[in-house]
Amino acid sequence: STKEQEDEGWSLDSQLREAQSWAERNKCKIIGDFVESRTAKGSARPAFTDMVRMLAEFPGAFILTEKTDRLTRNRRDDLLLESLNISAFFLKENRWQKPDAKAHERLVHRFKVLIAENYSENLSEEIRKGLNEKVHQGIYPTHAPLGYLNVPEPGTKRKMIAIDPARGPIVRQLLLEYASGSHSIKTLAVRADELGLRTKKG
Repeated sequence: STKEQEDEGWSLDSQLREAQSWAERNKCKIIGDFVESRTAKGSARPAFTDMVRMLAEFPGAFILTEKTDRLTRNRRDDLLLESLNISAFFLKENRWQKPDAKAHERLVHRFKVLIAENYSENLSEEIRKGLNEKVHQGIYPTHAPLGYLNVPEPGTKRKMIAIDPARGPIVRQLLLEYASGSHSIKTLAVRADELGLRTKKG
């Protein structure tokens, strides 16, 4: 799941419960839970790497996951699993993907991976397009940086940025102190702590 889904607190927990329930009903022993709070399209996925390493140590073990795009959204990872003869069961799709799968089953699986990969690529394009359009209209395109807030533009539904009345003055003071040459980044961090500067997440 993505970091945002993890922060919402429901997605990963529900997936784990569903997998554990299936394993119990089918008398399967779970040898490891691998939770990845990042998109399945990327390559930097430490839990995925750990899972593949463990599966190599347990011949006959298989992956139990919610659906194709929870496991991978790129052909590279899928080809890796295929090359290692790793089986997977997809709960929501109610289907197996095994090394000895018939040609049409492998074709369906590859289409699912390609569709998931295409979804990610298209989503990225649409997001970039939307951000560029905001910039073109003079709107700050993402979350306001520290010291500012996203606020509604009067008379519209658009969000603009405005100085954060609590953090803005602290950020300004820190910038001025840094510009004076009396601080390094490290000592400025200590100074920020003294002034009570915190990010939105604390």
